[in-house]
Amino acid sequence: MPPAETSDDAPVRGRRQPAAGYRKGEATRARFLEVALAVFGREGFAGATTRRIAEEAGASLPTLNYYFGDKEGLYRACAEEIARRSHDAISEIAIRSAEALRAPMPPAAARNELKRLFGALVRFVMTSDGGATRALFVQREMTDPGAAAEILYGALWSPAIELIGALISRAMGQPETLAEARVRAVLLLSSLTAFQTGRMVIDRALGEQGAGLDQVAVVTRVIEEQIDAIGPA
Repeated sequence: MPPAETSDDAPVRGRRQPAAGYRKGEATRARFLEVALAVFGREGFAGATTRRIAEEAGASLPTLNYYFGDKEGLYRACAEEIARRSHDAISEIAIRSAEALRAPMPPAAARNELKRLFGALVRFVMTSDGGATRALFVQREMTDPGAAAEILYGALWSPAIELIGALISRAMGQPETLAEARVRAVLLLSSLTAFQTGRMVIDRALGEQGAGLDQVAVVTRVIEEQIDAIGPA
């Protein structure tokens, strides 16, 4: 049974909703996720409360519970939203890279695939709405695994590490994915996440030099230089 709600935000289960009502329900759910990602990112799972999230979202606690059940359900939904957005942003180029791996791939071609893949990742992480918030949420789960860790690893980290690790191995002239290549993949991916969450430190370090600096271009160039350094032993 839905919560006793004076607002129209909470849909009624078992009743077909008009298109406008469905869109409003989706907007309400999206607003909860947007706020929850920010609050969980700032305060962690233990420090955040669903009451605080509902207040910041401008909705009631019963409405939040209707959509997500409880705090852990909301937390897991945040992880699923991060995985969905990441997949939508890079799936096309990732599929192309995976297909290219089916044939023999010389080191130079593997490096080019890595550059294309990381170019898309840099743009997504650094320029998409909510990128810093998502990065902080992910970083918290990396350092203190909780209810969302398995979701993020299974849907985000594991496939990324396997694909990038395979490309790095080919860039090293190896036909099979090496353990060292997986380590390199994790380092490249985590450095991008750390850069996004460390914007305060970066902005202070750059000072006036940061004015007008195209950080996306700089980060892309630095990662490409690291990729160019990968080669056969």
